[in-house]
Amino acid sequence: LRNVEGVSEAALDAASLDARQGTDVQRAHLEPATFERVVVRHVVDGDTIAVERADGERVSVRLIGIDTPESVAPQEERNCEEGVLASEHMKSLVNAGDTLWLQFDTSGEDRYGRLLAYVWSEVPASAADADNPAVIARDMLNAIQVIDGYGQPKTYRPDTYHDGLFAQWGAEAAADNRGVTRKWA
Repeated sequence: LRNVEGVSEAALDAASLDARQGTDVQRAHLEPATFERVVVRHVVDGDTIAVERADGERVSVRLIGIDTPESVAPQEERNCEEGVLASEHMKSLVNAGDTLWLQFDTSGEDRYGRLLAYVWSEVPASAADADNPAVIARDMLNAIQVIDGYGQPKTYRPDTYHDGLFAQWGAEAAADNRGVTRKWA
Protein backbone atom coordinates (compact mmCIF):
# COMPACT_ATOMS: atom_id res chain seq x y z
CA LEU A 1 0.00 0.00 0.00
CA ARG A 2 2.83 2.42 0.81
CA ASN A 3 5.12 4.06 -1.71
CA VAL A 4 7.97 4.53 0.78
CA GLU A 5 10.58 5.82 -1.63
CA GLY A 6 8.04 8.18 -3.17
CA VAL A 7 7.50 10.43 -0.17
CA SER A 8 5.67 13.48 -1.52
CA GLU A 9 7.21 16.93 -1.58
CA ALA A 10 4.38 18.07 0.70
CA ALA A 11 5.31 15.39 3.25
CA LEU A 12 8.98 16.35 3.06
CA ASP A 13 8.03 20.00 3.62
CA ALA A 14 5.80 19.06 6.57
CA ALA A 15 8.61 17.03 8.16
CA SER A 16 11.02 19.92 7.70
CA LEU A 17 8.59 22.31 9.41
CA ASP A 18 8.04 19.81 12.24
CA ALA A 19 11.82 19.63 12.78
CA ARG A 20 12.15 23.42 12.88
CA GLN A 21 9.30 23.70 15.40
CA GLY A 22 10.51 20.83 17.60
CA THR A 23 11.76 21.41 21.11
CA ASP A 24 15.19 20.45 22.43
CA VAL A 25 13.56 17.56 24.32
CA GLN A 26 11.88 16.29 21.16
CA ARG A 27 15.09 16.56 19.13
CA ALA A 28 17.04 14.72 21.85
CA HIS A 29 14.60 11.80 21.51
CA LEU A 30 15.61 11.38 17.85
CA GLU A 31 18.84 9.74 19.04
CA PRO A 32 18.45 5.96 18.66
CA ALA A 33 20.37 5.48 21.94
CA THR A 34 17.30 6.92 23.72
CA PHE A 35 14.90 4.39 22.16
CA GLU A 36 13.58 1.65 24.43
CA ARG A 37 13.57 -1.96 23.25
CA VAL A 38 10.36 -3.85 24.08
CA VAL A 39 8.76 -7.17 23.11
CA VAL A 40 5.16 -7.35 21.89
CA ARG A 41 2.73 -9.25 24.10
CA HIS A 42 -0.32 -8.55 21.92
CA VAL A 43 -2.13 -5.91 19.89
CA VAL A 44 -4.90 -4.24 21.89
CA ASP A 45 -6.39 -2.27 18.99
CA GLY A 46 -5.33 -0.06 16.10
CA ASP A 47 -3.44 2.45 18.24
CA THR A 48 -2.48 0.52 21.39
CA ILE A 49 -0.20 -2.46 21.95
CA ALA A 50 0.74 -4.44 25.06
CA VAL A 51 4.48 -4.94 25.52
CA GLU A 52 7.05 -6.24 27.96
CA ARG A 53 9.97 -4.02 28.92
CA ALA A 54 13.54 -5.31 29.43
CA ASP A 55 12.97 -5.46 33.22
CA GLY A 56 9.90 -7.70 32.73
CA GLU A 57 7.33 -4.95 33.40
CA ARG A 58 4.22 -5.37 31.28
CA VAL A 59 2.74 -2.12 29.99
CA SER A 60 0.43 -0.74 27.35
CA VAL A 61 1.79 1.62 24.71
CA ARG A 62 -0.43 4.22 23.07
CA LEU A 63 0.86 5.25 19.65
CA ILE A 64 1.07 9.04 19.75
CA GLY A 65 0.05 11.35 16.94
CA ILE A 66 -2.75 9.09 15.72
CA ASP A 67 -6.22 7.88 16.58
CA THR A 68 -8.05 4.85 15.24
CA PRO A 69 -11.73 3.91 15.37
CA GLU A 70 -12.71 1.89 18.44
CA SER A 71 -12.87 -1.90 18.47
CA VAL A 72 -12.52 -2.85 22.16
CA ALA A 73 -14.18 0.04 24.00
CA PRO A 74 -16.15 -0.99 27.11
CA GLN A 75 -19.13 0.95 25.70
CA GLU A 76 -20.12 -1.44 22.91
CA GLU A 77 -21.85 1.32 20.91
CA ARG A 78 -18.44 3.03 20.38
CA ASN A 79 -16.98 -0.02 18.62
CA CYS A 80 -17.29 -0.23 14.85
CA GLU A 81 -16.26 -2.29 11.83
CA GLU A 82 -13.59 0.28 10.90
CA GLY A 83 -12.07 -0.16 14.36
CA VAL A 84 -11.85 -3.90 13.84
CA LEU A 85 -10.18 -3.29 10.46
CA ALA A 86 -7.67 -0.85 12.01
CA SER A 87 -6.90 -3.41 14.72
CA GLU A 88 -6.47 -6.17 12.13
CA HIS A 89 -4.12 -3.92 10.15
CA MET A 90 -1.97 -3.40 13.25
CA LYS A 91 -1.97 -7.17 13.80
CA SER A 92 -0.68 -7.57 10.24
CA LEU A 93 2.28 -5.35 11.18
CA VAL A 94 3.30 -6.92 14.51
CA ASN A 95 2.97 -10.23 16.31
CA ALA A 96 3.46 -11.47 19.85
CA GLY A 97 7.16 -11.93 20.47
CA ASP A 98 8.29 -9.26 17.98
CA THR A 99 10.91 -6.79 19.15
CA LEU A 100 9.92 -3.13 18.77
CA TRP A 101 11.57 0.15 19.67
CA LEU A 102 9.84 3.01 21.51
CA GLN A 103 10.74 6.60 20.77
CA PHE A 104 9.35 9.09 23.24
CA ASP A 105 8.31 12.66 22.50
CA THR A 106 7.63 14.93 25.49
CA SER A 107 5.29 13.06 27.86
CA GLY A 108 6.17 9.66 29.24
CA GLU A 109 2.65 8.38 29.71
CA ASP A 110 -1.00 9.37 29.42
CA ARG A 111 -3.64 9.80 32.11
CA TYR A 112 -4.43 6.07 31.88
CA GLY A 113 -0.85 5.07 32.66
CA ARG A 114 -0.05 3.94 29.12
CA LEU A 115 3.36 4.76 27.68
CA LEU A 116 3.15 7.31 24.86
CA ALA A 117 5.53 6.56 22.00
CA TYR A 118 6.36 6.42 18.36
CA VAL A 119 6.73 2.68 17.80
CA TRP A 120 9.39 1.41 15.42
CA SER A 121 9.79 -2.06 13.88
CA GLU A 122 13.51 -1.33 13.34
CA VAL A 123 15.68 1.05 15.31
CA PRO A 124 16.90 3.85 13.01
CA ALA A 125 20.63 3.95 12.31
CA SER A 126 20.94 7.60 13.34
CA ALA A 127 19.03 10.65 14.54
CA ALA A 128 18.91 11.80 10.93
CA ASP A 129 17.24 8.52 9.94
CA ALA A 130 14.79 8.87 12.86
CA ASP A 131 13.76 12.20 11.29
CA ASN A 132 13.76 11.02 7.66
CA PRO A 133 10.21 10.65 6.24
CA ALA A 134 11.23 7.70 4.02
CA VAL A 135 12.59 5.79 7.04
CA ILE A 136 9.60 6.83 9.18
CA ALA A 137 7.18 5.65 6.47
CA ARG A 138 8.93 2.29 6.28
CA ASP A 139 9.57 1.52 9.95
CA MET A 140 7.31 3.54 12.29
CA LEU A 141 3.97 1.88 13.09
CA ASN A 142 2.27 5.20 13.92
CA ALA A 143 3.11 6.49 10.44
CA ILE A 144 2.21 3.23 8.69
CA GLN A 145 -1.27 3.26 10.27
CA VAL A 146 -1.83 6.81 8.94
CA ILE A 147 -0.26 6.25 5.51
CA ASP A 148 -2.32 3.09 4.95
CA GLY A 149 -5.50 4.85 6.07
CA TYR A 150 -6.11 2.97 9.32
CA GLY A 151 -5.16 5.80 11.66
CA GLN A 152 -6.22 9.41 11.69
CA PRO A 153 -3.61 12.03 12.54
CA LYS A 154 -4.47 13.58 15.88
CA THR A 155 -2.68 16.14 18.02
CA TYR A 156 -2.12 15.23 21.65
CA ARG A 157 -0.22 18.13 23.19
CA PRO A 158 2.60 18.31 24.14
CA ASP A 159 3.58 15.23 22.07
CA THR A 160 3.52 16.94 18.70
CA TYR A 161 6.86 16.35 16.96
CA HIS A 162 5.44 14.59 13.87
CA ASP A 163 2.03 16.32 13.75
CA GLY A 164 2.57 18.13 10.45
CA LEU A 165 3.98 15.06 8.72
CA PHE A 166 1.18 12.83 9.98
CA ALA A 167 -1.43 15.43 8.94
CA GLN A 168 0.01 15.47 5.42
CA TRP A 169 0.06 11.69 5.21
CA GLY A 170 -3.49 11.57 6.55
CA ALA A 171 -4.65 13.99 3.84
CA GLU A 172 -2.91 11.88 1.19
CA ALA A 173 -4.53 8.68 2.52
CA ALA A 174 -7.96 10.33 2.51
CA ALA A 175 -7.46 11.68 -1.03
CA ASP A 176 -6.60 8.15 -2.18
CA ASN A 177 -9.43 6.63 -0.08
CA ARG A 178 -6.99 4.23 1.58
CA GLY A 179 -7.98 1.97 4.46
CA VAL A 180 -10.89 3.22 6.53
CA THR A 181 -10.33 6.92 5.83
CA ARG A 182 -13.89 7.14 4.52
CA LYS A 183 -14.92 6.91 8.21
CA TRP A 184 -13.33 10.34 8.73
CA ALA A 185 -13.66 11.93 5.28
